[in-house]
Amino acid sequence: MWPRQLRHDPAGPGLQKTEHCALRGIVTGFPEKSPRWQRRYDFPGSNVYSYDTLPEISNNAALDEVYVVTPPGFHARDAIRAAEAGKHVWCEKPMAMTASECRAVIDAAEKNGG
Repeated sequence: MWPRQLRHDPAGPGLQKTEHCALRGIVTGFPEKSPRWQRRYDFPGSNVYSYDTLPEISNNAALDEVYVVTPPGFHARDAIRAAEAGKHVWCEKPMAMTASECRAVIDAAEKNGG
């Protein structure tokens, strides 16, 4: 079983240990969680997105990449949206559910400089 912190915050602790990455925003389906994440990782409300507003991340120069940690069935959708927004994409495994979804993620990344 995951420690309580990791069950509710799978990406944050690992990113805090990196030298060149930091959690600077979130995309969430649960906006009520945003204030807690903002306090914990010290980022502004302008770096909080919903799944519907994810494409708007292209206008935010403070964010270079998107780390996709949604349920696996949404990985391809969210990775493609992030790539189309011009961001580098990290994705938890599996990258997608089918080979054709994987190809679509790769194509989106290549088309958008990833």
